[in-house]
Amino acid sequence: MKKAAVLFLLALSSSFAFTQDCDAFYAVKKGVKLGYSYFDAKDKLTSSSETVVTDVKSVGNAVEAQMSITMKDKNNKPTFEGASKVVCKEDAVYLDITNLLGPQTQAFGKMEVSLSGDGVVLPNNLKAGQKLADSHNEIKLGMNGTPIMTMTFDIREYTVEAEEKVTTPAGTFDCFRTSYQMSSKTLLVNTTVKVVQWFAKGVGMVKSETFDKKGNLDSWMVLQAFTK
Repeated sequence: MKKAAVLFLLALSSSFAFTQDCDAFYAVKKGVKLGYSYFDAKDKLTSSSETVVTDVKSVGNAVEAQMSITMKDKNNKPTFEGASKVVCKEDAVYLDITNLLGPQTQAFGKMEVSLSGDGVVLPNNLKAGQKLADSHNEIKLGMNGTPIMTMTFDIREYTVEAEEKVTTPAGTFDCFRTSYQMSSKTLLVNTTVKVVQWFAKGVGMVKSETFDKKGNLDSWMVLQAFTK
């Protein structure tokens, strides 16, 4: 369990306008596919992933999108299959922490995964200089009902830095650049990294960079394909 190559973030009414608001910084539509490629500091491919929105439903005054995630190694061999959830309500999108972990989820293998905590909140209306909410999250891993370990992730100093155009293999997008400090703890390893991410309206995360505590680039990811 090493530090994350952090990657990708995220009430249905009868009105089309509300659905559009809900879609602000995440593609909350059934059938949407997002493909990502992950690289080390030397720009060598380390892994890839595909996220598919498998179901979208109304839950009270919210929209809940279920997603399947498939991780593959650099040789395109599947290493992990799991699920994630995005909830859209009022004026924000709520993501569970697995939306940010990318290749680190490969270490989960076939273990049972239980999530708890604040999640990650991404408001629908972003602007440069905006301060976003801190969060505390836990991932508990087990096997056959037996607890194995607990991982904690704390996000601090979450800020919207600027508006920028970002060009990726999937196209060029108008984005908001955000950054935060993430501290993770496992049984033996405590790590703090800085994460910079770019979000595009109607898409989600299109790029992410992770830096170590000395400010050196550790890894990065980019949107490789996007299908509505």
